[in-house]
Amino acid sequence: MIKDYLKENQPLFYRIIENEFNLKKIPHAFLLVGNNTDQPLQFLTMSLICNETLACEQCIDCKKVLNHQYADIIEIDGEEESIKKKHIENIQETFKKSSLEGKAKVYILKNVEKTTKEAMNALLKILEGNIMNVNIIDGKLASVIPFDTSKLTVIGLGAFAGIIKQEKKIALGFNSVSSNDKEDVDYSKITSKDFVDYGMLPELMGRFTSRVYMHTLKKEDLRNILLFSNESPLILYKEYFKNLNIEFSYDDDFIDEVADGAYNLDLGARGLKVVLDDIISPYLFEVYAGNIKKIHLKSSNDYKLKHKLEENL
Repeated sequence: MIKDYLKENQPLFYRIIENEFNLKKIPHAFLLVGNNTDQPLQFLTMSLICNETLACEQCIDCKKVLNHQYADIIEIDGEEESIKKKHIENIQETFKKSSLEGKAKVYILKNVEKTTKEAMNALLKILEGNIMNVNIIDGKLASVIPFDTSKLTVIGLGAFAGIIKQEKKIALGFNSVSSNDKEDVDYSKITSKDFVDYGMLPELMGRFTSRVYMHTLKKEDLRNILLFSNESPLILYKEYFKNLNIEFSYDDDFIDEVADGAYNLDLGARGLKVVLDDIISPYLFEVYAGNIKKIHLKSSNDYKLKHKLEENL
């Protein structure tokens, strides 16, 4: 279960969320900082919706969240396109509609550090609180009620790549340790000023009253995500090729190679997809051309493609 994983691998996150939910002092704006936020996000979202104090991971609502089927989760991702004012305005439009699931709506902003200043100001107005009219439909009856947007639940996620570089070395000489050491990154040392220097509005940072810092993913974590996670790009590719009647297999060394490549990119779990896409793209071309019927991936000592396509004919 995700809860067990978080207790072991993200104990700070789990303790903070457990304490807030047990005390029923649930913030309306969370900020998850780091490159390992996928499972914490799932658990937090389930906990906000589940009837239990914390996510049970077994009820219908929890399973909907896990399977990306919960209708009242509105997600914006700034990975490929920065989050703009128009995206925040689209969120505002959803306020006017009643919940499809009959419970809370959850707004998720991924790669929140890639938000424009205009969008930050629009988001700030939402978090500060505006009264908006919400259409409520109950059978054939419809009514309009006022709703305070400051009571919405907003979750921001960001790796904030490079923010650690603003910190100085903690010692001098041969035994100095850089805060950029990926094995020892301590996000908890980041201050509000660091976020502001990074480009975030100080007023907006003040509205994210619950900030939780993730432990950095290690190579073994990336390997486990690749092999076992529901979000694994490798598993998704495996299903995709199965539907195309293409045999798809790989060696253990290849898994280690992909994990190494993703770790060096320092993008967290997202790095796995970047590496795999780079490797598999040439195979896709051959598959679509009808030239190959099986794909077997093995280590090439370089995550950029060095595999011989003719071996997969």
